[in-house]
Order: sequence, then C-alpha cells, then structure tokens
Amino acid sequence: MRSHATWRYGYIDPTGAFAIPPQFEGGGPFKEDKAPVRLLGRWGYINKTGKWAFEARFAGAMPFHKGLALVNLGGGRWGYIDKTGHVVVRSQFDKAESFSEGLACVWTGGKYGYVNGTGTFVIPSKLEGFMELDYPFKEGLALASLAENRYGYKATYLGEKKVLTVGAAYQMESDVTYVDTDERYGKEDYQAW
Repeated sequence: MRSHATWRYGYIDPTGAFAIPPQFEGGGPFKEDKAPVRLLGRWGYINKTGKWAFEARFAGAMPFHKGLALVNLGGGRWGYIDKTGHVVVRSQFDKAESFSEGLACVWTGGKYGYVNGTGTFVIPSKLEGFMELDYPFKEGLALASLAENRYGYKATYLGEKKVLTVGAAYQMESDVTYVDTDERYGKEDYQAW
C-alpha cells in the first residue's frame, strides 16, 4: 500500500499526458499563470512550464487571486504576496482568506474583520464568534457573526432579494443555498422583503 508521504504530484494536459512531471509533495490549482507547490516541506510557486516563479520558501501557500496570494512565512501567521513574490501584507494574521471584491476576511486575536490589499482593516477586527474562513464578499455582501453560534448576514441576498435568517445559516456556492437550524433548505423557507 502506498502512503501519501511517497506520492508525487504533477500537472496533466487535456489529453491526460503529464505537462509537468510528478515531482512535488503537494500542490494547488493554477490561477493567474502560477500554482502553489510543495517541495522538501516548503511551498513556492511554479509557472505553466514547471519552472519556479518563486522558490519554495513558505510554510503554506494558496493560489493567486486578483494579483495577491495568501502565504505563511512561518510561525503560523499569514500574509499576502504580489505576483512578483514580494510580501505586500506582512504575516500578521492567525488565519486569513483570499481577497474577494477587494477585501479579505482575516482572524486575529480571537476576532475577525476585513482588510484591503495593503493589510489595512476596512472593517475592524471586532466581530466575534466561530469562523470557518468562508465568508467572502459576494455581490457586495458577506456572512458575519456577532456572537458564537448565532449567524446572520450583515446584509444578505437571495438572488436580487434581501432575506432575513434567524439562527444558524450556511452558504453553499453556485446558486446560493441557505440552510437554517431546522435543516430546511432553499429559498422557499425564507421570507423576502
């Protein structure tokens, strides 16, 4: 039986042939012509020819999104680099998410908020509660929590209508599905105004 520790990853083309031979301990999808890959326990980025865009120097790395990528330089803190590999937001967050609509959700000191591309808090780190780091801004709105296990939307949407959710709510992407604490699904369970 093979263990994951001995697996090597590469990238295939649409015919199934390896365009970049298996050589990495892990990897992520190509976005903006670069992909995060792990080699010798460190993460870096390669281009579509398999050459290093920036050598493996990160403790963690996520795909690029709108010119920025989330990286962990070590010590368990996350920050952001630009497409040249330069740190543009120093590693200062306990947890963080990729940017969406110009803002990124970050977690620090037991609270979360939203920063812009320079790392400046646009929405201060004051929102409390459990954070799964899946609260990006979409269509100008983001899921937020004011207290542990009491979820709601700061401003919420269901298509083009605002909806009110009470209790727990979960968001699943594509066509946006909401689930309430009684596990009822779909827009028919919510009253729009």
